[in-house]
Amino acid sequence: MTIAKERTVDIISRMSEDKVYYVLQLLEGIEGLTGKNSEMDSINKSSGRKFGPLAGGLVFMADDFDETPDCFKEYV
Repeated sequence: MTIAKERTVDIISRMSEDKVYYVLQLLEGIEGLTGKNSEMDSINKSSGRKFGPLAGGLVFMADDFDETPDCFKEYV
């Protein structure tokens, strides 16, 4: 392993889980830009869709996402 990789692994191993998640998202985005992500490439080719660097990044959506907020109900 190169010195840069060893240093990277050392820094990541000291991070909290929430920070590691963001590092992972960044790395996956960079990987997508370089064209090395064969799974996403096969999806793109089969469906004809183009995904951005945040594809598959949605982890949570509230159950009431589509509901109108109370403060706007009188305007709807």
